Amino acid sequence: MRRQASVLGDLDLSPRLAAAAVLAAMTCVSSAFAQAPPTVEPRTETFTGDIKADSPKLAGRLHYACHEVDAAPGETLTIQMQSHTGDEFAFFYVIGGETCDFAGLRRGSRIGSVEMSKTAKNATLSVTAAGGRYWLMPVGWKNGAGPYTITVQHAASDPKAKRLAASVRAATVAQTATAATAPAATGKLETLAGELKADTPVLTPGSAHYICHQIDTEAGETVSVSMQPKGYASLIYVFGEQGCGSWEGALLTMPALVAAPKLSFKSAGGPYTVMAVSTALGPYGLQVQHGVNDPQAKTLVKPLSAPKGTASTVTASATAKAGQVIQDCPSCPKMVVVPAGSFMMGSASTEEGRSGDEGPRHAVTFAHPFAVGAYEVTFEEWDACVADKQCPAVTKDEGWGRGKRPVINVSKTDILRYVAWLSAKTGHKYFMPSESEWEYAARAGTDTPWSTGDALIGDDANILNNFGRSVPVGSFPPNAFGLYDTNGNVQEWVQDCSDVGYFGVPTDGAAATAPADKCTSVVRGGHWNSSPLKARSAFRQRLQTGNVSGGNAAGFRVTRALD
Repeated sequence: MRRQASVLGDLDLSPRLAAAAVLAAMTCVSSAFAQAPPTVEPRTETFTGDIKADSPKLAGRLHYACHEVDAAPGETLTIQMQSHTGDEFAFFYVIGGETCDFAGLRRGSRIGSVEMSKTAKNATLSVTAAGGRYWLMPVGWKNGAGPYTITVQHAASDPKAKRLAASVRAATVAQTATAATAPAATGKLETLAGELKADTPVLTPGSAHYICHQIDTEAGETVSVSMQPKGYASLIYVFGEQGCGSWEGALLTMPALVAAPKLSFKSAGGPYTVMAVSTALGPYGLQVQHGVNDPQAKTLVKPLSAPKGTASTVTASATAKAGQVIQDCPSCPKMVVVPAGSFMMGSASTEEGRSGDEGPRHAVTFAHPFAVGAYEVTFEEWDACVADKQCPAVTKDEGWGRGKRPVINVSKTDILRYVAWLSAKTGHKYFMPSESEWEYAARAGTDTPWSTGDALIGDDANILNNFGRSVPVGSFPPNAFGLYDTNGNVQEWVQDCSDVGYFGVPTDGAAATAPADKCTSVVRGGHWNSSPLKARSAFRQRLQTGNVSGGNAAGFRVTRALD
């Protein structure tokens, strides 16, 4: 027991504190067992794992793993731990706290420890639960304990078993003392795999890496998602179809990093995006079980989805005339109809300031007119979406003011939420512009470096840090299509993913796309601190996609298909 005493010291669990905790736990749950022992249908669960030197660290020389088990009030769990290598386990804990980690061990309802030796490969711990979902935490020494199996037998109350306080987490599957094992899942099982690497996208702020997976669901079905990382703590987020890549806006999240994350939800139907998150690198597996029986699952709203395609390619025909102004609601952006037509996209090889990715020049043809935002989307317009609880709040305005100033510090993911909300609100299809739509609208029939001709000066646009910030939209003259601030003020997100140049890109107004984890996004038009050369109509600026915002230099405008 000397080793046990030293480890308890590492964990700051003195014998007096441990005894007090157990006494308090027993006092709290004594009333739960005052009635007759319940009838429980026997069942067995089996868990496997492998504690290694790179497994999550508990404290000092200790490493651990976590598994979850549901128990009905008064049910006795007989837990058998078996080492497959004979290596030594330090302790085995049952925790009723929020998280399976050092903090959860100290705060949660912990009970008992089992010290395994190399000669005693099996150890058994019996506890009588007060109900809820509990963590099973095997703990190994510095070099790990190797592979193991945990067998949990559920049975009627055993008066000799140690009594465990109620877990602070409800059981995922609602169980009663008189009920048999919950019905098995009736739907399909999906297995998804991924690997978090050094070049995997990172959630900011922070250093956690993430990968997004899309799943399709039926309305009313309950779906369970569990993650099996290779020995490191992780998170699961569930978003609407286009909501991955941000800390904000998730429909369902894990409360804290855990070693074996799991959550379930009742679907409103349609696609959802599951985001696997971890601060460590390595492979993982996701299991998506459809049709589970979980009355505790959160019912999710039907996620809004941005329309597919682009405004110019979705419009089949239109009676609206070029120059016509459209505003679908008081808080909606004002839109201007631009004409059908063709233009040469990119810059000439002789254009001053030209970079290689602005070529080769190529013709793009728009078969139908479409509508483009007269102005960059403002804080005032963005906040209307926030008020409807469909967009994340943008609190960072740099102290420049809000209102009619262009919204800044938004990501491509955020913008997709905005156009999804705008489309649902108005019944019309709104989009982020494609690159070709943006450049066609910005040029407004010109073939010069700027829509103003062969020069751009401070009287034409907010550039050169003349004001040290963005200015309210519409502060400078519009181009020939009636669009404001296409040069300077803030650079603007577009749908496309950047490549080394315009090789094989669409020529009909569609966007050049790529998988989310391989897309380097593009902003256009220059900003308040840009030189004139970086505010040219052909200039392209690359930005990482996902949750990454363009900072205080980037905003966006929207396009709309014509009915």
